[in-house]
Amino acid sequence: MIELVEGKEHIVIKRNGTPEPYNEHKMKKVLMWACNDKEMYVKELLNDIELKVFNKISIQKLFNEVIETCANKISDMYPVWDEVAKRLYIQKIYKETWGIKRTQYPYYGDVLSKGTQYGVYDSDVIDTFTEEEIKMLDEAIKPERDFDLTYLGLRVFIDKQSKHYTVTKPLELPQHGFMRLALFAFYKEIDRIPLIIQRYNDLSLLMYSEATPKWMNSLSKNPQMASCVVSKLPDNSWGINKTISNLGLFSKHGGGLACDVSSIRATGSKIGKNGVSSGPIPFIKMIESTVNAYNQNGSRPGACAVYFSWWHYDSPEMLELKEEGGTEDRRARNLKYGLKWNELFTQRILDNKDITLFDPKETPELLTTHGEEFDKWYCFYENKDRIKKRKMKATELAFSITKQRIETGNIYIFFEENTQNQNIFKEQIFSSNLCVSGDTKISIETNDEIKMIEIQDLEYYINTEVKVLSMNTKTSKKSYKKITDFAMTSKKAKVIKITQENNTITCTPEHKIYTKRGYIEAQFLQENDEIIYE
Repeated sequence: MIELVEGKEHIVIKRNGTPEPYNEHKMKKVLMWACNDKEMYVKELLNDIELKVFNKISIQKLFNEVIETCANKISDMYPVWDEVAKRLYIQKIYKETWGIKRTQYPYYGDVLSKGTQYGVYDSDVIDTFTEEEIKMLDEAIKPERDFDLTYLGLRVFIDKQSKHYTVTKPLELPQHGFMRLALFAFYKEIDRIPLIIQRYNDLSLLMYSEATPKWMNSLSKNPQMASCVVSKLPDNSWGINKTISNLGLFSKHGGGLACDVSSIRATGSKIGKNGVSSGPIPFIKMIESTVNAYNQNGSRPGACAVYFSWWHYDSPEMLELKEEGGTEDRRARNLKYGLKWNELFTQRILDNKDITLFDPKETPELLTTHGEEFDKWYCFYENKDRIKKRKMKATELAFSITKQRIETGNIYIFFEENTQNQNIFKEQIFSSNLCVSGDTKISIETNDEIKMIEIQDLEYYINTEVKVLSMNTKTSKKSYKKITDFAMTSKKAKVIKITQENNTITCTPEHKIYTKRGYIEAQFLQENDEIIYE
């Protein structure tokens, strides 16, 4: 119910700062439009709104309360409220971004001009377009496609994807964002306008989403377009410093990082005539410091997964980098770690045999081969004298890996031979990148029975015909899908608990939670976020 505070004037401050008496008829007219002239929905909405109109209330606050009330009513059973919330939100962003009515749309040339003026767009790119070309792009823009988005889709666009010319002022409406991605993808082509328009139509009609760095950096100066960056640390000072510097820049511009350190020579390995290597750990700590210093687009902490080979001379020490105990100079706890595993190691574990750990400086072929070729070189170096190596039981190293996974929830496994055998590229793949899941409850279907279990309990079901409830974040469709492997996060891993009403979720800080404003990492949830459990 919208109530008027008794004994007070009821002046509403408009977006341009001018005062105007609260007009109930005007409010109902807007709601009738939003509800497609269905008076029953208008009455229901007005009945559910809890708002007192005090003197000099801003139109933004008034509008936001109405929109929030609609958004809270959205459900699978009542999708009509998504349509109402969407229409009201479109009116809001049209007014607040460009001061236009819901039936208008800014000329695209004005958007480009304003973006260039505020340094949001790269003027060197914009200047390559003639006025005639810009007019053609403007004519290709279809404003009505904004109404094809859901309310949540519009919110995600404005909050995360639209370019802003101040911290709080978006520059782009949704169709401008789609056009920006299309323009930047093809601006160097000779016959570019048809290509740009086709790309725009693909994006705005099919509404598939590009990766975050493309949304963030398209048409920016010095854009970084990669979302997941895999790199390899070379075994020389210049290459190490250059690679780590690049990792910082990739993180600064929104890239999630992975770095393979397998080629760094072992601790105690000779450098020149008299030098001695400190091994890979000091350089891993350099990576950690760089990732901590450069967050991702100013919106989230930097993240990097460090990969190393199981046969590396220093692998037992690198396995301990995330442990709580130990001296700080031998720990780098803010990184993720992945172990590169292969069949030879598996077989040595099963046969309860010894393994040999090598200095990669003296065994370069182990870095670039897999399968039978790797086995040949591995056995060759095991039998070679006068090279740096250490022996241990295969089960001893396997125990260390298992211990770290149980105690820290870390040490991800990268199966080298599976990766290389399925590799469609000519170049070797040296590492992967991570999607981190928490130990929260999930729904599974097994033996025609649906039940709730924790992710870490998937191990029990791994050899059964189990299917996990999955949600397509683009289509919002849910289905049970078969799993081929499991990811286990231990109860001893670093986790946080999120409680809302009678529901509690335990998960890793990086685990994404589905809320009214989309998928949010648990560590970035706000007090007013409403979690969706269905």
